[in-house]
Amino acid sequence: TFGAVDTAGYGALVAVIGLSMRGTRTGEVGFWTARQYRGRGLMTEAVRAVAGWAFTEIPVDRVIWRAEVGNTASRATALRVGF
Repeated sequence: TFGAVDTAGYGALVAVIGLSMRGTRTGEVGFWTARQYRGRGLMTEAVRAVAGWAFTEIPVDRVIWRAEVGNTASRATALRVGF
């Protein structure tokens, strides 16, 4: 799990992303972005980086994503990344 902090401001938490293993060769990515930092492409870039790392360094056969019904922001990020 990784977090990002706004060092230019008051040290506010910007985002969190993690990869949990769901079986021996499947990783599940989960993420959250603070409302005021959404819409900047930060999480799209982070999800791509974590998925790429998982495929090359762990390695996993697949990375999955799940979200609560109605979480359109999470869905949009996942679609931009290719889930």
